[in-house]
Amino acid sequence: MPRLVSFDVDGTLIKSIGARANQLHREAFTAAFKQVFGIDTTIDVIPHHGSTDTLILVAVLVVHGIPKAEAMASLPALQQAMNSYFAANIDRAGDGLEVLPGVVDLLKALKEDTDFMTCLVTGNLEPIGWGKMQALGLSDLFSTPHFGGFGSDFCSGNTEETWRDRAEFIRLAAMKAAGQADGPITARFHIGDAPMDVQAAADAGAVPLGVTTGIYTKEQLLVAAPSATILEGLGDLFYESRYPEMDDVVMVQVKSIAEMGAYVSLLEYGGIEGMILLSELSRRRIRSVQKLIKVGRQEPVMVLRVDKEKGYIDLSKRRVNPEDVAKCEERFAKSRMVHSIMRHVAETCGVELDDLYSQVGWPLYRLYGHAYDAFRGMIPDPEPVLERLRTEVHSGETPAVLTPAVLDGILKNIKRRMTPQPIKIRADVEMTCFAYDGVEHIKGAMRAALAQSSEECEVSIKLVAPPLYVLTTQTLDKARGIEVLTAAVEACKASVEAQRGSLRVKEAARAVSEKEEKLLQEELEAAEAANREIAGDDESEEDFEEGMSVDVDAAPALAIITNAPTRCHVPVRRIDSTEIHECAMQTVCVSPSVGLRPVRSSGRSMMVCRAQAQPAQKRVALGGLVGAAVALPSLLATHPALALVDERLNGDGTGQILGINDASLFWVLAIVFGLVWAAYYNSQRDLGGDKGDDSGLTL
Repeated sequence: MPRLVSFDVDGTLIKSIGARANQLHREAFTAAFKQVFGIDTTIDVIPHHGSTDTLILVAVLVVHGIPKAEAMASLPALQQAMNSYFAANIDRAGDGLEVLPGVVDLLKALKEDTDFMTCLVTGNLEPIGWGKMQALGLSDLFSTPHFGGFGSDFCSGNTEETWRDRAEFIRLAAMKAAGQADGPITARFHIGDAPMDVQAAADAGAVPLGVTTGIYTKEQLLVAAPSATILEGLGDLFYESRYPEMDDVVMVQVKSIAEMGAYVSLLEYGGIEGMILLSELSRRRIRSVQKLIKVGRQEPVMVLRVDKEKGYIDLSKRRVNPEDVAKCEERFAKSRMVHSIMRHVAETCGVELDDLYSQVGWPLYRLYGHAYDAFRGMIPDPEPVLERLRTEVHSGETPAVLTPAVLDGILKNIKRRMTPQPIKIRADVEMTCFAYDGVEHIKGAMRAALAQSSEECEVSIKLVAPPLYVLTTQTLDKARGIEVLTAAVEACKASVEAQRGSLRVKEAARAVSEKEEKLLQEELEAAEAANREIAGDDESEEDFEEGMSVDVDAAPALAIITNAPTRCHVPVRRIDSTEIHECAMQTVCVSPSVGLRPVRSSGRSMMVCRAQAQPAQKRVALGGLVGAAVALPSLLATHPALALVDERLNGDGTGQILGINDASLFWVLAIVFGLVWAAYYNSQRDLGGDKGDDSGLTL
């Protein structure tokens, strides 16, 4: 059953910076006053921090002498004017705004946890609130479809107790969440930076969480809601030390780029500000700073200098080597996981995060090098870790903050978030075998690969599309999975190559992401769809062939008849029932069996020299071969039963030339074809087919 976390916007998730702080939102107010009432004014005529957009509209109009009732009645027109102006200038929605440290990580963690729903509860009008989130890249980190409570949803007109309207927003957001959730909302949390936020949360039945990222102090927030849990910010310390040491490699997020360099926030140290000087961005000549570093991107950097008194931290990007990058990213991922668990337990159990860290978190860092390793050790049995914490840190006593509820919350979060998940390992290979029993040999190679399976790593192999095969396995140990799958590929290769086949590793064994698996599944589905289409085509061909009944034994022999023109003075001789003439001839190819009309090819008669003539018997043979080559396709097309194919020619899918998978048969066909071509070429040369009209005597 889901839990709901709602966020205020200004001062909680984002803050205003520079001379153009929240500029577009302020301009929208001015445009609305001008358009609806013709008043040229700004919202600065009243104290507006922590109020809602609709209450600000009413309060400003009252200051300018507009009756409150008239101002309330004009709210729809004023809101429409504000939304229209904001939408028309949406490209400037992020001007003068900046995401606060820790916000992105928190929203990502909540997005990944299916137990939580997240939304906005803010005094902004709904299009303006989501417009800011979109401009700063935060909108996709909230539950979808987007919902929440906004200044455009309700307005009481009570400009003295603005928190009452916010309490109504929180209730409305809870109602919308219940409509989208699979079950009832079990717990509600509201995070804000103003006393009105925490007071409204307490009044609406939500757990109030205050952050001191705005203009209000911890004491002011506690006065408004004594039950509230107050955090210094959404980007708390990951480590006990407030500042990094020189030469440490730390993870930062780029906030802005200036002429001197880039301003960043140190994500592991409460979001404190640091600076990467321009000269420390790259070892090479800098042509474009924007190509080297971008606002919002997370970067590992090295600490050059730390001035704890003034709060100055100088950083370098160019001095970080690839090994340091890998270590920094791994440490940051572990620290973020630990911090997420600790903060979640503190919020749900109502304890101070500082107390939880000081009594549990920091001691585990000192005892185990990293609290992440201690948490991992608590998955099978938490007692050894807890016993060491009691005896070595707390003199045999259980830490006061570690109540049964807190301990239960820690263990549940550890098991849910840190229990190892099976990793899918995959290798892509191309395998072929053109031997006589190639398919059987490939099957044998696949069996050899499957034989490398073990209890913890079961190998499977799939055909994507010939010759591409995919080998996969799932395991908790990534290194072991890669080792097993590599051995399977080697066994498969050895087996198929022993049968004169080949195997090429297209992609070596590696861990694959969910996206890669989705792409593979799409390829398999596409191949299956293609196979279904081919099967349909085969079915049609079978139907066509079944409708043709040809008696092979009754098929008549091929007849080649050559007729000579009557105006020829060369003697005519008949050989093998075929008339041959030693002058230019007209040929007729007849196939009585198919009932085709004779086709006569006519040409100009030509007389050649007797010296060029060859024995008539030779030309008879050549004429017979040429005529047979012309007429044979027609006969076989009409009588498919004659086209009986030797089993050795059935080389479908072998990839060999002309599909012939028998070497001796190939050479026989090649020699026959060569002899026929040589005879045909000689006959053409002797008959003068390649020469002009003046070669010889013409009639």
